[in-house]
This record gives sequence, C-alpha cells and structure tokens, in this order.
Amino acid sequence: MTNLASQTCVPCTAGTPPMNADAVRAALAGLPLWTLSYDGRAILRRVEVKGFARAAQLANVAAWLGE
Repeated sequence: MTNLASQTCVPCTAGTPPMNADAVRAALAGLPLWTLSYDGRAILRRVEVKGFARAAQLANVAAWLGE
C-alpha cells in the first residue's frame, strides 16, 4: 500500500466510478484519525478545540488553506 499522506489529490473526471467500500477502508488504513462516513460517500476527521474562538480560528485557517 502506498503512503496516501504523501500523495496529491487529482480531481475525478466525469464518469469516474467511486471506489468501493472495501477499497476505501484499505486506503484509509494509511490515514490515521480519518474514518468513512455512515453512507460511505465521504471520509471524515473530527477535530475538537476548546472554545468558540478557537473553533472560528480553525475554520478560518481551513478556509485560507482551501483558497
């Protein structure tokens, strides 16, 4: 299995089929703290912070990095 954390994401093209649940679980084995959503359509990572201000700061950093 390759180290997923060191790879970059390439957007899917139209018609690309989704990975099946077993393949996703196998790939997630290389990503600690990430889990598969209940419906199997997304991966999730829960982050907890103390207080609203810290949560707002974290959201702003995530938005800035996503830009």
